[in-house]
Amino acid sequence: ARINNEHIFTAIIRDTTLRKKAERELKNAKLKAEQATHSLDEQMQLQQLLIDSVPIPLFYKDAEGQFLGFNKAYEETFGINSKDLIGLKVTELAYLTEEDRLAYQAEDLEVIAEQTTIKKEVKIPFVDGKLHDTLYWVSGFKDSKNNPAGLVGNFIDITNEKENALS
Repeated sequence: ARINNEHIFTAIIRDTTLRKKAERELKNAKLKAEQATHSLDEQMQLQQLLIDSVPIPLFYKDAEGQFLGFNKAYEETFGINSKDLIGLKVTELAYLTEEDRLAYQAEDLEVIAEQTTIKKEVKIPFVDGKLHDTLYWVSGFKDSKNNPAGLVGNFIDITNEKENALS
C-alpha cells in the first residue's frame, strides 16, 4: 500500500521457537516409544520361544480365567491352535467334558483369588482320544500392585509310568 507517496508494508511476525522445540520433543518421544515397542516385541518373542521350548504343556490365564497363552506342547497335546483359544475360558473348550470344564473354571477362579497352588493327579483327554493320567499343577500369580492377576498351569503325562507300575 502507498500512503503519502511512501510504501507501507504490514507484516506479522510470530516466534515459533517454542513450537519447533515442542515438535522436536514430540518427534524424539515418538522415536523412543517406537524403540521401546521394538524392544518389547523382541522380549515377547524370546519369552514365547522359552515357553515353547518346555516339553510339557503350559498355559496361562488372566484374572478372569481367560487364556492368555499356551506353548507348542499344549497345542500338540490337544491338537489345537493357541490363537483360536486366546481370550476363551476353560468353560468354552470343546475337548473337555462339561463337568470337567465347570470344575476347572471354579478351581481356576479360586486359585487366582486365593493365590494358591494346586497339585493333583487327574485324567485328561488328549488329541488321540484317550484319557491320559497326568500330574497337574496350577499356581496363581500377582501383578505389580500385588493384586491377583491370573494363573499358570502345566501337566505331565504319567500314563506309561502308571501302566508300568501295574505290570
